[in-house]
Amino acid sequence: MKCRLMMWVLFALSASLACVCSAVTTYTKTVDGITWTYTVSSDNTATVGSGDFSSGRAVPKSTAGAIIIPRSLNGHKVVAIADNAFDQCASIVSVEIPDTVTSIGQYAFSYCESLESVNIPDSMEEIGGNAFIMCRSMRGEMTLPKGLKK
Repeated sequence: MKCRLMMWVLFALSASLACVCSAVTTYTKTVDGITWTYTVSSDNTATVGSGDFSSGRAVPKSTAGAIIIPRSLNGHKVVAIADNAFDQCASIVSVEIPDTVTSIGQYAFSYCESLESVNIPDSMEEIGGNAFIMCRSMRGEMTLPKGLKK
């Protein structure tokens, strides 16, 4: 019994250490008056937002109006929009996504209640589940790219 308990303790400690070691470094850059939060991957590309539900937004929650996601941030090509990146940014009206972006994370634009339109480029390969849930102001049709895989 003591052996099994010790194994579970060691397993829990190793899982905890793995979480600490895999912490993501976030960066910020202000572009056209909007402060962007992003991460940089090992291939030197950027993802707007960090994917953390509570603090991982790409822009401040108070961001309003039309936004244009930058093609690059501090020289890092923006290739993805993280999970929850614009979650509850209720005053964003439209989003233009550059053709450098190939994926949109889960719940990326959830509860963007004023969001009326999103320009999704043909480069898009993946849109996560519930990416646009509760975007109550979206009207009409959204054209999805032919190369969309997921």
